[in-house]
Amino acid sequence: MASLNFYAAIGVLVIVGSGAVMAREIDPIMANNCEDMSKMTWHCIDEVSTSVFKNGSVTDGCCHQLVSLGNTCHEALVKRSLKNPLYKKNDTLVILSKAAQVWNKCASANDVSPSPSP
Repeated sequence: MASLNFYAAIGVLVIVGSGAVMAREIDPIMANNCEDMSKMTWHCIDEVSTSVFKNGSVTDGCCHQLVSLGNTCHEALVKRSLKNPLYKKNDTLVILSKAAQVWNKCASANDVSPSPSP
């Protein structure tokens, strides 16, 4: 009977332990619904990606979509892209810096409110 209690206790520990690991590994992309295609058009996804991973600029319209997507999603998607073998040769720090620059440009552009008409 004691061995049955021992195995039951081990089973509970395994279940609780796996739940704690799963809670720590929440995917921010899934948790924030970052891949919802209603948030950004393919054109803007390409524009932002080109600006981060190559050289380019983001238009005001795409900046608005990026800011609507949110910084958490932007950072998570860039970090996931860096895991792709296509981007393994890129300098991670440079890419993360460019991603932050794109975000800051877009966030500041969205903070500017239009001046009132005379």
